[in-house]
Amino acid sequence: MQRAIEAQERIIQTTTELKKALMHKLFTEGLRNEPQKQTEIGPVPESWELLPIGDLFETQLGKMLSQKAKVGDSPKLYLRNKNVQWGRIETEDLLRMDFNDREAVKFQLRKGDLMVCEGGEVGRAALWDGSIVDCYYQKALHRLRPKTDQITNEFMVHWMMFAFLLTNTYGVTGTRTTIAHLPEIKLKPLLVPVPPPNEQAEIIAVLDTADQKHAGHQRKLGALKDLFRTLLHELMTAKIRDLLDAKVREFNPRYAEAEGALPGQLRHLHTDIYGNREFVEHLRSRGKFFDHEEKRERDLILIAYDDLAKNVFEVTEEWAFHNGHYGTREDVVFLINGIPVLVIECKNANKDEAIALGVDQIRRYHREMPELFVSQQLFTATDAIGFSYGVTWNMVRRNGSFARPRRTSPPSC
Repeated sequence: MQRAIEAQERIIQTTTELKKALMHKLFTEGLRNEPQKQTEIGPVPESWELLPIGDLFETQLGKMLSQKAKVGDSPKLYLRNKNVQWGRIETEDLLRMDFNDREAVKFQLRKGDLMVCEGGEVGRAALWDGSIVDCYYQKALHRLRPKTDQITNEFMVHWMMFAFLLTNTYGVTGTRTTIAHLPEIKLKPLLVPVPPPNEQAEIIAVLDTADQKHAGHQRKLGALKDLFRTLLHELMTAKIRDLLDAKVREFNPRYAEAEGALPGQLRHLHTDIYGNREFVEHLRSRGKFFDHEEKRERDLILIAYDDLAKNVFEVTEEWAFHNGHYGTREDVVFLINGIPVLVIECKNANKDEAIALGVDQIRRYHREMPELFVSQQLFTATDAIGFSYGVTWNMVRRNGSFARPRRTSPPSC
């Protein structure tokens, strides 16, 4: 399985390099084998025009984000810089901002609008597909709409990738101490090659086909990784089931249910805070099993609190889980007798708000994979310097505990 994943990754790398070579050929030589001419933006076919973006497109920056706009009367979904990636727009985590009637007319998106990042990775562009009818955008983005039939947004989005991502045609970059920006006054004068309409359409078709093949390989890679995680989870689940079953029979000599019965029973607990609470009762030895010999119920012991040495304590990296819709690999999980009880998300200390990112990730796990937190009782997010910790199913910051290690002087000799 791992070899299949590596092979697919090599295919994706190859198709990426081929796409780069294809774009360079198309945008510098065209499709008609005609002579080239040298221009301010490099060589292009002789028949192609060069025109400023401002002559070809209506450009409009989005609405400025403000504290007042966050709490207005007409909150609407909007795109921000991070939602616009190369060739795609991610809508899973859209925020809301107030737009009055005048602003709604001005900043509403239409299917086919070209969105261009004004800051950060400047020039990053994608087409809006209209998947959300009532959607808007903030000031970190330009919206481009053609003024003329000389050029289409479909051609322009490919050109933006070539000019900004592959060749830095316009030389718009930031430094280590400054952030690059592409304000409207600098965007409009940028020259764009304009092929004849029929050649333009052919270039779009070629590049769209390349994108579709690349996306197909990406989907296949995603499917292979999901399958790998599922297989890994099944292996880990089998190990847990065997260990838990062995310990239950050791701690409860009169337990006589079939092998695998207890894990199956626990899997049927509700995947919410109520199921988590019921699991806590099992961890506290308040669960029950039926003693067939004496015809009565007994307390079910999962953890030997009276002799801790009898328990098996384990720590595992990358705890894999998939529920059929979502999958993940938790960074570190602590287990007692095969029962996962504590999860740790580890983040890079060089990242801004690293611990907050870890806590947000735990929140996402609660939404997408609540099955994890039937047994897991505690969470920790750490950047190796500080850490946050708390109980699962209660992710409100004020209800958690937050700690930083205290620095101490080395002991004197």
